[in-house]
Amino acid sequence: MLGLIFYRFIFIPLWITWLLVREAISILRGRTELDDLLDRLGRGPKPTAPVIWIHGASLGELGPARALAEAILTRRPDHHLIISAHAPHARNMVQAWGLPRTHVTLAPLDMRWSTRRFLRGLDCRLHVTIENELWPNRFILLAGSRVPIVAVSARMSARSLKHWRIMGSFPRRLMGLVTWLAAQAPDSRANLLALGLPEDRILPDLNLKALVPPRRPTDEELAPFVSHFDREHTVLGASTHPDEEQHLLAAFAALAKDQPRLRLIIAPRRTSRGAEIAGIARALGLTAALRSNGERPTQHVYVADTLHEMSLWYALATATFVGGSLADFGGHTPYEPIFFSSTVLHGPYTGNFGVVYEELDRADGAIPVTIDTFALRLREVMADDTLRRRVSENARLAILAESDRLSSFLDQILP
Repeated sequence: MLGLIFYRFIFIPLWITWLLVREAISILRGRTELDDLLDRLGRGPKPTAPVIWIHGASLGELGPARALAEAILTRRPDHHLIISAHAPHARNMVQAWGLPRTHVTLAPLDMRWSTRRFLRGLDCRLHVTIENELWPNRFILLAGSRVPIVAVSARMSARSLKHWRIMGSFPRRLMGLVTWLAAQAPDSRANLLALGLPEDRILPDLNLKALVPPRRPTDEELAPFVSHFDREHTVLGASTHPDEEQHLLAAFAALAKDQPRLRLIIAPRRTSRGAEIAGIARALGLTAALRSNGERPTQHVYVADTLHEMSLWYALATATFVGGSLADFGGHTPYEPIFFSSTVLHGPYTGNFGVVYEELDRADGAIPVTIDTFALRLREVMADDTLRRRVSENARLAILAESDRLSSFLDQILP
């Protein structure tokens, strides 16, 4: 109870005051519309049909939710959707989808009166919240109105768990309001259970990011690169971290001595590290060029130290080492290289997508490596086109299973 009192009477007033001052200044400077503020204060759309309310914070949460929204609209032709976001650019993205029977808005602030105003007049049948969007006042009001609350692709890091526990017994009460929850990964599921989520509310894990194919680059975008990067001889290091590039470059250098047609693209997680990575490559006797400097690709290594171009590099590479997995950063998404039929190699640290990598490995849909086996496994992959095709196809089939999980998830939650 003390946790809820702290949230309602100390945290929320301070946070709302800061937010409203920021919004007012933004309106005065012409950067924000008054309508945005009215939406945050709970104005909201008022369709007369039954409503399913989907909420995600920003692009990262709502982008993958399109498949979920489309599936709900197909299954419930008599329902409308309200999709809310905290960030205006995420709202604009959802509006651009042009989905039928869908109303898009900024989410109401988590105050009781603004949330009541948002819900007033709505025949809300279900609330779906994405990833780590846990809003106490919203959940309490929805549960009080007997509206089921479902969390999908739910995330809870060890750090967030520690912070929530500061609020005493209140998080357990909050978790008790959740009707169903499908976690994004086993570690999040375990942390949510530790926070107080009842075990009988757990549904099979579901990661919405697996359902959204990335944008494919156009022929014009690829044209400057295809003459240099023969796909069958190109390797990509995607979202790499310190202590990973050294091993990737060393493995590539050993391989390139025997296969001079090989090329390596490294797209580091932090683009500011481009010059550092090029220096490592040159110290190993490799040539290196930086994308950020506008340099043309060289014989060996191209450091793609820019943003929003990952689809280019996936499209050019027959094999992709997914970073954050050889050093202990939890691993990054395998979905994008799989969508581009690029054979996935990964290290032992895959906790962020643990279930996915386990399924890929079990289905022979990825190539696990360690520091000691990196060079050997990379040599095997690049020497055997049949191996690459088999692993890529197995990965594609494994990812299709996520669509089946979405269907089962909807069978369970839809009113």
